[in-house]
Amino acid sequence: MLRRITVAGLCLATGIFARVIAAQAGPQAGTRTINLSTGRILQAPAPGIPQKTNSFPSAVALSPDGRYLVMCH
Repeated sequence: MLRRITVAGLCLATGIFARVIAAQAGPQAGTRTINLSTGRILQAPAPGIPQKTNSFPSAVALSPDGRYLVMCH
């Protein structure tokens, strides 16, 4: 049980760290932005290193503010 919590915590910390690094990088050359009606902005191509997820994530953690979701496989 403790190992599962530790692994989930490490996955969460890694996800948050990757998100912070990607946010600091800012928009890249050749990036186009798409303004959504909700006020959010999409960037194409997506910043950072997006990864495909399989159909069975074994752990999912949502940040307290509901802004970030981390999935571990």
